Amino acid sequence: IALAVRPATAPAASAHEQASLSPRTEDRLRRLFIRCDSSGDGVVNKRELIRTLRQDPEVAVFFGIPQHIRQEDGSREAFERAFQGMDANDDREISWEEFRNHVAKAHAGGLKASMALGAAAAATLEAASGSIP
Repeated sequence: IALAVRPATAPAASAHEQASLSPRTEDRLRRLFIRCDSSGDGVVNKRELIRTLRQDPEVAVFFGIPQHIRQEDGSREAFERAFQGMDANDDREISWEEFRNHVAKAHAGGLKASMALGAAAAATLEAASGSIP
């Protein structure tokens, strides 16, 4: 009997999560992740995400958090909630797998709109004329 083995670094996603994103949507999501990963090391840390939010209003809309993060207006709390919601292993970095799985769950309706992704995220992903390069 032959067994398929997944690499230890890639957490296995459930069949439901895998089925919830079309190949086109997953490709667009991958491009969004790459835009956020400014260092190119395969993970997004808080500094990278904050910098991307400031530079790219489309990313802020996708995540449903303000473009400018400030302690005094509640935007920092919203940012932390979003980031921690995606950081499944609490290592203060978001891997592609964590990002993809989190969005798949939200896209499938497994998360409330008030949680990590804004309500516009699913619409942004599936929009026929989406502009995520």
